[in-house]
Amino acid sequence: MEWSLAGSGTNQKAVSDQINAQLTEEQRKKLAELKQTSQRRAAGREPTGHAGPGYRERQGSLGFDYFLDQIGRLGLTPEQVAALVAVENETRKTVLIEQAKLKGAELKLMNLLRDQDSRTPVSEEKIATAVHGLEEVRSRITHVKALGYLKARQLLTREQQQRVHPPQTLEDGR
Repeated sequence: MEWSLAGSGTNQKAVSDQINAQLTEEQRKKLAELKQTSQRRAAGREPTGHAGPGYRERQGSLGFDYFLDQIGRLGLTPEQVAALVAVENETRKTVLIEQAKLKGAELKLMNLLRDQDSRTPVSEEKIATAVHGLEEVRSRITHVKALGYLKARQLLTREQQQRVHPPQTLEDGR
């Protein structure tokens, strides 16, 4: 199922409702926490240096959406801006869902470690499985961010692509 968050507020609400219906209560709580954190970061957003003069990366971004900070410099058309926003929203939505899953995997591992203090020790195999699951989610997050960057870059003309360089990191706020 593919959704685009670009468009009317009504469409965004419908998409948000569809996403919420698929989440567990724990994932909904984590998603709400992540949204609050993102909003707090956005409120205090300041430009940070990028690899070269004239480059700026939004603090709290997913790394690739700095294209939108360079609309004038890159000569982006309104259609490109709309498409970039759609890619950014799609990627952000997927990352938020995966981050909620990551928090769940972290909690699972922490619960196993807490159980280690009881009389019946948890097997190393269970701990290894939990760690593997955690790392799989982290890997999916990085993969989603990289694909989002590539989708965004593909929306640029060859000349625009030559004026922009890959982000310093795909991590949030770095």
